Amino acid sequence: MAVRTKRRYRINCDKINRMLPSFRPQRIARRGAQELYEAYRAAGFAREDAESGRYVRMSLIQCLLKAGRLDDSLRFSQRHVEAAELA
Repeated sequence: MAVRTKRRYRINCDKINRMLPSFRPQRIARRGAQELYEAYRAAGFAREDAESGRYVRMSLIQCLLKAGRLDDSLRFSQRHVEAAELA
């Protein structure tokens, strides 16, 4: 199950306003989130996919380490590389 948080991300645009005074954003966060949601739905990406750990980098790295597919430097193990070359 996904963990819900009450975090809020507030930003300060002072620097971009100083550096690019004529810049006007074309998108807002809410609309961007809606676009992502629609794209994921169109691609068939479901909540179960997000919660499975497959798309969570740390979960994937831990699984690959446990399976011996990554070495201690987080590179694919030589054994894994050789097997891929033979396939």
